[in-house]
Amino acid sequence: MPQPQAIVFAGPNGSGKTTLALDYLATHPMPYLSADLMAEALGQDASDGARLRAGRVFFRMIDDEIAARRSFVTEVTLAGSSFRRVIDRLHDSKYRVSIVFVFLATAEACVARVKTRAQKGGHWISEVDVVRRFYRSSRNFWIMYRPLADRWRLVYNGDAGSCVVARGRGAAVVVIHRALLDLYLEITQRCRDDRADNRRRR
Repeated sequence: MPQPQAIVFAGPNGSGKTTLALDYLATHPMPYLSADLMAEALGQDASDGARLRAGRVFFRMIDDEIAARRSFVTEVTLAGSSFRRVIDRLHDSKYRVSIVFVFLATAEACVARVKTRAQKGGHWISEVDVVRRFYRSSRNFWIMYRPLADRWRLVYNGDAGSCVVARGRGAAVVVIHRALLDLYLEITQRCRDDRADNRRRR
């Protein structure tokens, strides 16, 4: 039996990970699990309770795919640490885990895209949350999640289109676009600096 695969499209809100995931699915049809689409289904109910319910459904659907040993595509921000447990379970179940992390140059660019999406009927996310996730997801991918991936790609998705910036297996890195990789690493460093400033204020 072929080894099942979990293809994870990750990145901050507004980075364009949904578009890239759907492009991939057009040529690699398989189940698609999206926390963003579940949030969109909430409509105007953006309460914490509603989002918690949607999150539970999302993780339960992933559990169902793993139990059936089906390959699937999923989409997450990686702004927190909870998805690490999913990756651990995937590895325990002998899945190959690939992460495609999608980023933009600035948090403001993500905010603008989310606003445009909301104006077209998509789900709204507060500017504060978009900015917070922009930095946290970028740093979490590089520090926490990248070493766990069997394969990974870092993709810049600017207005001119997407391009692969770096790729690798686990902690190993193959640099494809040095300037954009430096830009991304500056973003992860800013998250670290902001956390240090917050600790000093306490």
